[in-house]
Parts: sequence; C-alpha cells; structure tokens
Amino acid sequence: METTIIDKDIVAPQVISGALIGGLVVAGVARAGLDSIVWPGVIKTASAIVLSP
Repeated sequence: METTIIDKDIVAPQVISGALIGGLVVAGVARAGLDSIVWPGVIKTASAIVLSP
C-alpha cells in the first residue's frame, strides 16, 4: 500500500487559519449567540483560506 505525504508547508497554514476562524466563530456564538455571526464574512474568509496558494 502506497502512502502519500502532503507537503506540510502547504497544509499547515490552511489548518491553522481554519482553526483560528473556527475558534473565533465559536467564541462569537458563545458570547453573543448564533445571530451575531456575519455568515457572508465567514464564508468569504474561509473561501480565501482554501483558495489561497
């Protein structure tokens, strides 16, 4: 069975950025409720993270 190793320099920044955005969303929901999240902004930011080189 062949194992593919993904370049850590490409994956790590996206994982860290995703965790940061997720943490901010969870903190916002915990503090002010689900209606306080600006979902178009979250989607725009998450898309930029995924699509960035």
